[in-house]
Amino acid sequence: MQYAGVGFSQTEIQWTEHQKAQWKAERQAFKDLCRLIFEQAQPQLIKTRSPDFSQVQKNH
Repeated sequence: MQYAGVGFSQTEIQWTEHQKAQWKAERQAFKDLCRLIFEQAQPQLIKTRSPDFSQVQKNH
């Protein structure tokens, strides 16, 4: 099987259940951190946005 010019078999990407659970937990922790940062920054971003932003958005 080829992906993006690189050959690999399924045996090269098999994870244990523990590895899958750890990966999912790390992804969720990262998502939670990103959400926290966004929620803290969002009010400031809204205050500092360009007044013409809504007009630009309508044109695209």
